[in-house]
Amino acid sequence: MRQQIKRSEYMDIAKGISLLAVILGHCQLGLIDQFFYIFHLPLFFIISGYFFKPYDLQIFLQKKIKSHLIPFLTCGIFLSIVEGSKLILETHSISPVYFINQFVRIVILQQRETTLWFLTTLFLGILIFYFIVKIGETNKKIFMASSILSLVFIFYDMWIGQPLLWNLDTACIIQIFLVIGYICKKQRLLEKLIDHEKKWSLALSFTSLAILFSLINYWITGKTFDMFHSSYGIFPLTISAAILLSLAILIVSKQIHSKTLSYLGQNSMVYFAFHQSVALSLALKITRKLPLPTVFNKLVLIVLVFGFCFIMDRIIQNTYLKKLMGK
Repeated sequence: MRQQIKRSEYMDIAKGISLLAVILGHCQLGLIDQFFYIFHLPLFFIISGYFFKPYDLQIFLQKKIKSHLIPFLTCGIFLSIVEGSKLILETHSISPVYFINQFVRIVILQQRETTLWFLTTLFLGILIFYFIVKIGETNKKIFMASSILSLVFIFYDMWIGQPLLWNLDTACIIQIFLVIGYICKKQRLLEKLIDHEKKWSLALSFTSLAILFSLINYWITGKTFDMFHSSYGIFPLTISAAILLSLAILIVSKQIHSKTLSYLGQNSMVYFAFHQSVALSLALKITRKLPLPTVFNKLVLIVLVFGFCFIMDRIIQNTYLKKLMGK
C-alpha cells in the first residue's frame, strides 16, 4: 500500500508539472513556450495510458462519462456563457444568438474552440484505446494497432488539417501516447527507469535528446510540435521528443516532493478548463494597464492567472459543482 501511495503522489506531481507547463505556455513567455509544448499534453496522455484499466464496457463508460464527459458539458455551458457575454460587451447589444452560437461551437462541434478540446480528445481517445486493447489482446498487437492508427491520422492532419467532430482525428493520434503509458505499466518499464541507479543521467539524456530532436525538426521544417494546431513537423522526431521528455519528467517527479504540484495534479480540471478563457483573459485586461517592465508584467500576469484559477477551484470544491467536475 505504501508503494501505491508513492506512485500516485509522483504521478500527481507529474500531472501538476504538465498543467503548469500548459498554463505558462499560454502566458506567452517567449522561447521557453516551445519547450513546454514538447511534452505538456503528451505527458497527460501517457499518464492516462498508464492508469488505463479495461473494465467491463458498461463500468468503463460510466467512469469516463463521470470523469470526462460530464465535466466537459459543465465547463462547456459555463464557457458558452462567458464567450457569449464577451460578444455582448464587444458589440454593445444583447442577443441570445450569441450564447447559442457559442454553445454550438464549444460543445456541439468542439473543434478546438477552447481548452476543452483536450477533454473530448481524451474521452474519445480512451474509448478507442479500450477497443484496441480488447481486440489486440497482446502488448505487441496493441502497440502495432495504436501506432498505425496514430500514423494514419498524423498524415490526415498534415495533409488536410481540418479537425474532425469532437477532435476525433487527435483522439486517434494520441493512441501512441496512451499505448506507451499502458506498456510502461504492463512491463514495469517506468518503475525500472525511476529506480535505476543512473536515473538522473537517464532523465538528463532523455531531455537532451528531446530538445535536440525538436531543434532538428524546427531547423528543417520551421515548425514546432503543437497538437492544437495539428503541427507535427517531422513526426518521428517530434513524437519521440514528446515521449522522451515525458519519461524524463516522470523520473524527476518521483524524486521530488511538492504539495503545490501534487495539488495541481489532483485538481487539474478547473485550472485546465478555465485558465485561458477566464483567468488569462481577466489577467491580461489588468496587466495591460500596469506601467511595468515586460518581465515584471509577465510575473504579475502569471500570479493573477493562478490566483483567479485558485479562487474558482475553491468555490467549486466547496459546492455541489464539485460533482459536476468529475469529483
